[in-house]
Amino acid sequence: MKKLNKEMTLATSSLHSTKGRMLIVILTIALFVISAGAPSCTIGIGK
Repeated sequence: MKKLNKEMTLATSSLHSTKGRMLIVILTIALFVISAGAPSCTIGIGK
């Protein structure tokens, strides 16, 4: 996760600051939505 965060920071620093912040916000929201749906997608793990 640290490497992903570092790579995202490096990638967005090359963009204009407003666009970079918007991209980080969109990616954060998308990852949050995906992770929120993950508990319902367990395939027999922990049963």
